[in-house]
Amino acid sequence: MKRIICLVLAALMLLSMLCGCTKKPEVNVGELKDKYQIPVESEKPGESAAAVTPGTPEAKPEAAGPDVNVSGDPLDFETEEQLRQYICGTWQYRPPYEEEIAFAITLTEDGMFRCMRTDEAAANGGYEYVGYWALDSYYDDDGELVDAIYLDLMPGNTDLEELGTLGDFALVGRSICNGSYIMEWSQYNNGDSILSMFYDTYYAVLWKVNCDPAPDAQGEKRRDDYFYANCWKAEQDARGEWTLWLDDSDVYGWNENLMEAVPYKLAAEAELRCAPEAFTPGIYVAEVWTDRNGDISILNWAVADDELLLFDRDESVLWGLNLGMTEEEVKAILGEPDSIEESGEDDMFLYGKEISYYYDDVELNFYDYQENGEMLLGSVWIDSEDILLSSGLSVGCTLDDLLYYYSCDDDLREIGVDDPWGMYLYGEYLYTYDNGYAPPEEYEQTAYVNYPMEGDDEYTITYTAYMPIGEKFEETNLVFYLDMDNIITCICWDRYMF
Repeated sequence: MKRIICLVLAALMLLSMLCGCTKKPEVNVGELKDKYQIPVESEKPGESAAAVTPGTPEAKPEAAGPDVNVSGDPLDFETEEQLRQYICGTWQYRPPYEEEIAFAITLTEDGMFRCMRTDEAAANGGYEYVGYWALDSYYDDDGELVDAIYLDLMPGNTDLEELGTLGDFALVGRSICNGSYIMEWSQYNNGDSILSMFYDTYYAVLWKVNCDPAPDAQGEKRRDDYFYANCWKAEQDARGEWTLWLDDSDVYGWNENLMEAVPYKLAAEAELRCAPEAFTPGIYVAEVWTDRNGDISILNWAVADDELLLFDRDESVLWGLNLGMTEEEVKAILGEPDSIEESGEDDMFLYGKEISYYYDDVELNFYDYQENGEMLLGSVWIDSEDILLSSGLSVGCTLDDLLYYYSCDDDLREIGVDDPWGMYLYGEYLYTYDNGYAPPEEYEQTAYVNYPMEGDDEYTITYTAYMPIGEKFEETNLVFYLDMDNIITCICWDRYMF
């Protein structure tokens, strides 16, 4: 099993670190930076000072576009009554990467709401909530006025009676997309809401149903242009061709120009630096180049120069999967595996029994973390260029691609005093020579390069998130294996308990 090999290597690496015997090529820090091409400035790969025409990736031009003109925008409301008319109706929420509607809520003009939440375990297949809604507003940190909605429950609302509310939500965005309206919710009340309790999120994009009349489409494609946009919908047809509904925004996702998503096709030879299906509506911002036909020639994640993008333990790296899922939860997303293997007694390591699922060029390993017989997803191995992570990274990408997506400090520091064995990209490592593991007191994130040992033909870059759990802690890793030409050859996503 790959994971057994990985654990053995990890154990050897840890032993060598603690004993101070790790070897590396005889080069200094400056030479290492040159060797691995690790930037010390916040440059993006491919950028240069040379002027280029829009639609080419060699440099990032200033995002251009027409002056903001909200006078003809049907969603640029001037009165509360206009906002209320937009809100009244039935809205549906479907979690990212899922097919089924999680809940539907109907808000009526008399200030009442009725919400139906799907739950197969419930006697009637779900729960119904009834209550009152009201609008409010507040000023955010930038002094901007933000609309908000309160959803207070009437007594007797079953499993949420003690909570007393579905939540208080900032209305952080709205748009028109594919003949319907969109409303973005972001929870801002303390405590729980329907989103945090049942869907492990504080953010949702809702779609309005039965829009009669349907909203008028006014937006037009931006041709031979460069811009940022929210991707509200990504759809693949029977021929495998993608359509993305893009709504102009700034690099942070705040709307610019009309609040309307326009459908764009991918050009025949489009350069995809991220996977179209990975765009979670309203969460990730797209960086887009278009050709003269208005088709997408380059699609990328938008990363602001002042944003620190760190690997997160809850990041869904691949296909909507999350580490810790059960076998049934994984099969609900991916279907039945091509083959299954179970470890024998002689193969057991660290967590006892191991079950491996194989899907094409992906290996998923399940472990009995809790020692209660429940097998949970603990590692994913990928060695095919055809499989894109949600970040758009894949085997075959370069070190530059990797350092463009995740953050890298300006001041790179080596790890180890007398015989350095690696280099921090950000954060701090939680190993010490005296005490071994130094359990984190709070959630922490780090990233580092592991120097290759003498004779090695590869090295690794590891992105790690540490989560304290009682007296123990959990370590979630995203490990990239790179050859000496700085090409990614293998990717591992795993989780351990210590």
